[in-house]
Amino acid sequence: MSDAPVALHCPEAGNGPSVLLIHGLGASHQDWRDVAPRLAKSYQVFTPDLRGYGNSPRGPGPYRPDIMAQDVLALMESQDIRQAHVVGHSMGGAVAVELALCVPERVRSLTIANSVPAFRPTRLREWFEIGLRLATMSVLGPRRLGQIMGRRMFPKPEQAELRRFIEARAAANQRWVYLSSLLALTQWSAVERLHELVMPVAILASGNDYFPVEDMRRYAESVPDGHFYCFPDARHGVPLEAGAEMARCLQSFFEGSDQGGPRHV
Repeated sequence: MSDAPVALHCPEAGNGPSVLLIHGLGASHQDWRDVAPRLAKSYQVFTPDLRGYGNSPRGPGPYRPDIMAQDVLALMESQDIRQAHVVGHSMGGAVAVELALCVPERVRSLTIANSVPAFRPTRLREWFEIGLRLATMSVLGPRRLGQIMGRRMFPKPEQAELRRFIEARAAANQRWVYLSSLLALTQWSAVERLHELVMPVAILASGNDYFPVEDMRRYAESVPDGHFYCFPDARHGVPLEAGAEMARCLQSFFEGSDQGGPRHV
């Protein structure tokens, strides 16, 4: 295991309080293309590529959420980000939680979208989702997995561009990095540590996600200062499918957190 953080590729835009947007498994900073520009009107927005994804070097591994969180913390140090609103999508939610548990004083608010407090499979559907990704990536490769996931995430006829985007983005993934990340994620859980998340926390769910809405609602209820919002018609890719609405929710939540008053999402 390497203790040295990886220097992450990290586009940034805007001015104001800092916001960190952390992407999910097999994704990159491009997944925030509809969210980041909207937030950049009021905030300084950082969209890092996690180690091994997008334009970041893969490093020697491992690809555990806590290791990835240390990379993000090193990025914060290099960019002199003293405190930030941190947002994590899917696997990025696990990374964001690890960051918040490690340096709670550096996380002004925490938003978790399409993610859960434990990725260890316990249900048949969860085993299926993991097995599908493992088998497809191992045997058929990243482009084919991207085609399958694109159709599942964005099945509507008018979402053809999103399906093409997912396929192209997935084709750039490194098979070993993806598989290592997925296997590490299946061992991750923060359930016993949720009470330590003392900052304002927003849990964003989707009505048609892999993760049941009620599980996400319980997630919000399990933290001291939790807030819940559901995108009823969306699936797993909320940043791409409902970017404008997500940006509005985030800005409202950030503003309430900054002012110390009620937070609405």
